[in-house]
Amino acid sequence: MFPTLKSLRQSWKNYVNYDPEAEALSQAGDQIEVEMIHRRFARQRRDRFGY
Repeated sequence: MFPTLKSLRQSWKNYVNYDPEAEALSQAGDQIEVEMIHRRFARQRRDRFGY
């Protein structure tokens, strides 16, 4: 009926350590998508684009 403590702890850990850039990169299909994701997140952080 209620979720176990272990599953609650794991879901909380996933929530706290969530990285939207890594999630988007794992779902990217090709190199162009990867470049666009890097550019978008660099713009959000106001970093210079580049590796």
